[in-house]
Amino acid sequence: MKRIKLFLMLALTIIFCCACGSETNGATKEADLAEVVTVVGEYSYENSNGYTYHALIVKNNSNKAVNVDANIIAKDASGNALGANTSSADTVASGAEALLYTMFPDVKGAVAFEYTLTIVEEKMFEAVTQDLSVEQSINGEKVIVMCTNNGKETAENIVAQAIFLKDGKFVDYDINYFTEDIKAGATIAGELTSRKTFDEAKVYISGWR
Repeated sequence: MKRIKLFLMLALTIIFCCACGSETNGATKEADLAEVVTVVGEYSYENSNGYTYHALIVKNNSNKAVNVDANIIAKDASGNALGANTSSADTVASGAEALLYTMFPDVKGAVAFEYTLTIVEEKMFEAVTQDLSVEQSINGEKVIVMCTNNGKETAENIVAQAIFLKDGKFVDYDINYFTEDIKAGATIAGELTSRKTFDEAKVYISGWR
């Protein structure tokens, strides 16, 4: 079995515009805001049915948990808007990375994505991913994820997301809403499945209490 990379998942607004590719980074218009949230990865692909999928990976560089909302516009080579959608990542722990996944139905030929991020300090809930250790492996078309709570309190609302890559290109996505909270010292497991052949999976865990 292969080991897999793990990426665990202030009102401010940042605007980015990036070219589509296997992985690209946005350039902020407000350099000082990069210290709060950084865009560390971007992936997109179009399937045979004309749907376009977009994945944005952000890192929380602040010392507080934050919520990140994204408004994303898919554009063609001439800069025309082809579609728009939103995505969010809630209660992103300090120092953690989070995945914002977006689907654009009936959008073909997107070569660039313009996105606006709104970052707000989380004041209602407490992040939990800093207390979790994760073991994971590939078994055929599946990624098996085992989360252990090393903290003293129950970790709630655990969600695992994965983007699947083949030769560095985004080919599929899956999400698993864990049905159980993780009590202190306990471990739970879940699966994420790809419908396409892949050679790498990037898994992002989120949760709050």
